[in-house]
Amino acid sequence: MAARVVLHVGAMKSGTSYIQNRLFANQEVLRDQGVLVPGRSWRDQVLAVTDVLEHKRVGPVSAEGKWQWLLDEAAAWPGTVVVSMEYLGPIGQEKIRKVVDSFPDVDLHVVMTVRDLNRNIPAMWQETVQNFRVWTWKEHLDGVRGWPEEHNPPGDNFWRQQDTPAMAGRWAEAVGPQSLTLVTVPHPGADSDVLWHRFCSVAGIDGDACAPIPRTNEALGAASTLVMRRLNELLRESGLAWKDYSVLVKFGLAKAGLALHKGEEPALGFPVPRWVKRRSKEMIERFEALGVRVEGDLAELKPVPVAGTDPSSVSEREQLEAALVGLREIVRLWVADRERRPE
Repeated sequence: MAARVVLHVGAMKSGTSYIQNRLFANQEVLRDQGVLVPGRSWRDQVLAVTDVLEHKRVGPVSAEGKWQWLLDEAAAWPGTVVVSMEYLGPIGQEKIRKVVDSFPDVDLHVVMTVRDLNRNIPAMWQETVQNFRVWTWKEHLDGVRGWPEEHNPPGDNFWRQQDTPAMAGRWAEAVGPQSLTLVTVPHPGADSDVLWHRFCSVAGIDGDACAPIPRTNEALGAASTLVMRRLNELLRESGLAWKDYSVLVKFGLAKAGLALHKGEEPALGFPVPRWVKRRSKEMIERFEALGVRVEGDLAELKPVPVAGTDPSSVSEREQLEAALVGLREIVRLWVADRERRPE
């Protein structure tokens, strides 16, 4: 078994995709440092974690046996193994114990990246829309604000992924506070490499030796998000299966198509309301009470405004333009797919 295993467990919308893509882009460099990032691509780690958590909604590829594959990879490596998968963050104690017990007699360290609440509220709405949800911005916002006094699907969905002090507390209980590190995401304006180097310092990686990569997993613009939400309603009515939605709509239309249009339309904006300031203060206090290591500064979890427009002010014309861009990208993807097929 590896001498050390680093589990990066999320949270969602805290730079996880950037860290994951940079890890995989530098696999050979990291191997030379004695660090193994298992899998040919991050998708292999997704399937492995899906397998151990016994999730069913994974798309067309079977995850059966993938967790054991990952454990075998770790067992054959003498140095450090890094696994990064945000599905691990919000799981309950029973499944946390199952994951932790998979690495006996190993120096296991858990890393959680965390970002301020205000930036995560619009980001998570966009993420849910790209995952076949149909909640409006108002429904999402009301649900987030009213929870936990008012349990509702949007609020429950958001806080399951974003009640990061509770998530950190469960992991700290399982591995010990000394084996959990919080890595804070810096406020806008910081150098783009700050988060990467903070993560590397915890994982024991020479971050300077790893080549930079372009930013990934870009958010959609406000108009494109509204178009996607309405499309979801129509696709649900037609009975489209999740496995088809995941391939064709989430990773096809949205991430490979509409995301490219982001710079041509207004972003989704969100000023800092009073209730977010209050919640953020409570969350920082809960983190402080855990007594875990922090790489960065908990002050960076104070909320900052998100520049952009309110969805209610997006015109039908802007939405039509986004829809036409979506159609253009679908045709482009069709053509590219056909050209890849053998005659």
